[in-house]
Amino acid sequence: KAVNKAIAFCNNDELNFTKFFAETYAFRKKVIRLLLDNGYSIEGRLKSHVYKNGEFHDSIILSKFKVKKILNRCSVLITSSSNKTPLVELVKASLKGFVEKSMVFCSDKQSLVVTKFITNNFLKLPKLNDKNIIKIKNILKKNKINYILPTRTEELFFWAKHQKFFKKDKIKIFVNNLNSLNKTTDKYIFYKILKKYNILTPKTYLGEVKIPNTIIKPQYGAGGKKIFFKNFKEKDKKNITQQIIKGKEISIDIWHSKNHDSSKILIRERRKINNGETEISKFINNKRIEKISLKVIKLFKLSGIINLQGFLKNKKFYIFDCNARVGGAVNFSFLQGLDFLKYMILEDKKFINKVKQEINEHPDFKNINATYFRVK
Repeated sequence: KAVNKAIAFCNNDELNFTKFFAETYAFRKKVIRLLLDNGYSIEGRLKSHVYKNGEFHDSIILSKFKVKKILNRCSVLITSSSNKTPLVELVKASLKGFVEKSMVFCSDKQSLVVTKFITNNFLKLPKLNDKNIIKIKNILKKNKINYILPTRTEELFFWAKHQKFFKKDKIKIFVNNLNSLNKTTDKYIFYKILKKYNILTPKTYLGEVKIPNTIIKPQYGAGGKKIFFKNFKEKDKKNITQQIIKGKEISIDIWHSKNHDSSKILIRERRKINNGETEISKFINNKRIEKISLKVIKLFKLSGIINLQGFLKNKKFYIFDCNARVGGAVNFSFLQGLDFLKYMILEDKKFINKVKQEINEHPDFKNINATYFRVK
């Protein structure tokens, strides 16, 4: 409670300070996590600095600068928001950090969704197709939307196809190009390309093939909630059969710049998964996975926020999926310092050096091996 009160006091905009700092013992992990989650950075560690309970402990120095807002105004629309409450809160927190006046809008094809009740700005867009494109544009213009963050694989193709159309009205879509989407959303094509470039990936067959230790899942889309084991009975030509790799399931959240010269990568082990969604994640360090991930991103010419998934077995990493969009558990990585929305908006505003400065100056907290839980 005392720490929370101190943080709230320091967040007062009327205070004429430029920097706050705190010192705490290394074993007070909850206090350190609380400070990190509120924008503090670790500046240093004083080795064996305090004597407590019969042994020496390190002391951790953390600080936070009062940052001048970079942009005056910004409005972001999260599409297919559904029940993605953590993502909506993430976007709000990110914009608050560098925008003077920001607004977050949500939209979904369903009228009764959770995110409708956590924002006063819920839009009911018509069906995403060429026929309704003028109506969609007029709604976006009326609400002064600057940026669109698509969250569902199926809608990416509509937004990618019409990027230039919306750009004429200064509406930026955070989406990759059609060619990259076609190669990454089709799991069989994705597999064939990985195989061609000698990137480890589970053996994958087109259609349903009776082979031991395999699973059958959809060829297209996210597939997280529609994975069936080999006793799946329905015949569907749009299924693939994929080898089962018995190892640790790994998820990688990546922000990658358009000119391919800047990246920020966070790797986490998916400790508990429910219906394809991560409920418990633990962050890990693995340079080999980082190197492979960058190779894949550049191979498919992806940029922005991307999520890769794979299995780690006997120090070998097998990639099996690529989501060229914001992932369902990206809020875990945001809490670890991956402020991807800020990077994308500043990149669009041509603050390239500012983005690089953000990535280079803000230390990685992956060495803490933080574990996150999804709260329902």
